[in-house]
Amino acid sequence: MQARCLLPVLLATSLAAHAADEATLPALQALAGDQARVSALVVDLGSERTLASLEPKSRLTPASVSKLYAAAGALARWGPDHRFVNRVVSGGKVRDGKLAGDLMLIGAGDPGLDHSRLSLLASRLRQRGIERVSGDLVINDSLFGPVTCLTEDRCAARQVSENSYDAPLSAAGVNFSNVEVTIIPGREPDQPARLTLMPPGLEGFALRGDIATGEPDTRAAYWAWRATDGDLQTLHLAGVVPAGGGHFSLLRSVSEPSRYAGQVLKAVLAGQGIDVAGTVRVDHAPPDPDLVTLAEETSPTLANQLRDMMAYSNNYMADVLTLGLATEADGPGPAQSGLAAASTMLAELGRRANAEAQPWLGAFPDDPPLTLTTGSGLSVDNRLSAADVVSLLAYMYRQPALFPALIGSLPVPQYTPSRSVKNGNNDFAMRVAAKTGSLTEPVSVRAYAGYLRLKDGGWGAFAILINGTEAKPEIRFEDSMGAIREDLERILAEY
Repeated sequence: MQARCLLPVLLATSLAAHAADEATLPALQALAGDQARVSALVVDLGSERTLASLEPKSRLTPASVSKLYAAAGALARWGPDHRFVNRVVSGGKVRDGKLAGDLMLIGAGDPGLDHSRLSLLASRLRQRGIERVSGDLVINDSLFGPVTCLTEDRCAARQVSENSYDAPLSAAGVNFSNVEVTIIPGREPDQPARLTLMPPGLEGFALRGDIATGEPDTRAAYWAWRATDGDLQTLHLAGVVPAGGGHFSLLRSVSEPSRYAGQVLKAVLAGQGIDVAGTVRVDHAPPDPDLVTLAEETSPTLANQLRDMMAYSNNYMADVLTLGLATEADGPGPAQSGLAAASTMLAELGRRANAEAQPWLGAFPDDPPLTLTTGSGLSVDNRLSAADVVSLLAYMYRQPALFPALIGSLPVPQYTPSRSVKNGNNDFAMRVAAKTGSLTEPVSVRAYAGYLRLKDGGWGAFAILINGTEAKPEIRFEDSMGAIREDLERILAEY
């Protein structure tokens, strides 16, 4: 009898010793005790040892931590040195400075295409001697096709928006489908500030209202909302800026991303001295393969674009990459099935990472399932656990060609443009590289996940997801981020 009982006793003793070795998460546990839902896991990637955990398999809303899956999927598909190629083409002939026919921009699914890079295309057309286009300016977005709006925010933004994060998606989108307003204060108080659109000469937009100039010590406070009526998008502005100060700028999402790309391209062509006689129009059909390329430019590398996506938590970039991955796998036009359908590729990547991690993280539950309906995390339907996210981070850690680009894309607290995670020059500020996540509706979401440098020089991975509940929907930012920082600092001090 004693021999038969020996193995269970030894196993129980071993598990108890292992549990005693784990660091605790007292600040997060206190938050969970105050009616928040918390899923947290910290591991040593070298030894595959769990350093701390709290409900690690509980699937919650992850917010922008979802962007880790979009970044990992893009790196796995294209590699860190991938570049997108943007082309302008035509079937017309150029004679005496005139292009006889239409000029077409073919959308390449480039998440970072902006008006400065369109200016480069325009300058190359000018170098070919083109001064006038007799036909239309055509934006071809057939790579994705018309993209359904999916989230409530993006659907509402087709008519009205007071934000930049809800920008609609297109394979030919420019400036993250945002329009920029520049605010130049008056030299003296009580003078109205000067308001201009970027790029200059942008058609289809109007500015209403004004922004006042206050005393030099006035704190800048301004706001805007955009309303669309037919072909006209109106930006309504109000506020105050200090006299004699530098310029300010604000971004607001546009309603029709492909048409907006044409309006921007037309403005930069005019800036290069190229007149377009026709109108801006959008074409969803695949371009004629016989069209001749007149100019092209290549994007920065994917690794560079991911740094911008992560640092500024750019929803547009993450979801354009997600649509691009689906297009690469299934051919042009999958966006017509919706972003949620395209995001299933990211969920499959997550399940593959979980399967490879299973021997050391244990089995993953099926209810609720791992769910990704957007690569950005803008959808509240995404469902991930801390263990899901850590298994993805571990999967990428084991990819020597991809890991440097992923960790290089993640902001370090000491140097991040976000003030929310900066907290002095300490271990947390210098030994962590991670992605934040935040939502406010229908409950508060605060998430933080990435890599940390251990004292022995190895790498650890962590994920912390905090959701409000029906009983307590709002968790103060100071409480959630404070608990995350406090417990991570404790782990970094020990390991």
